[in-house]
Amino acid sequence: IQDVPLGTPLLWLVALGLLGYAAYKFLDAATDLEHHGSDAKGAAKRVGSAASGIAHVVLAWTAYQFAVGTKQQATGDTGGEQAAAS
Repeated sequence: IQDVPLGTPLLWLVALGLLGYAAYKFLDAATDLEHHGSDAKGAAKRVGSAASGIAHVVLAWTAYQFAVGTKQQATGDTGGEQAAAS
C-alpha cells in the first residue's frame, strides 16, 4: 500500500488512529470509563480492554513500519510449490 498514490499518508493516518484507540482502551482499563464495575466480571472486561490496547499498539507499530518503509509487503511467493515438490 505504501507504493500506491497517498498510500504512505494513509498508513500514517491508520497508525495514528490505532494508537489513539489503544490509548482509549488503556485509559478505559485504568479508570473504568465504560463503567464495567469493580466486581469480577467488570475486572475481566477491564483486563480485556488492556489486552485490546496492547493488540492495537502492535497493529499501530506495524502500520508505522510500513509507513516509514522498514517493512515491505510480501511478494506473494510463499514457497508452497517447493514444499509440495519435496
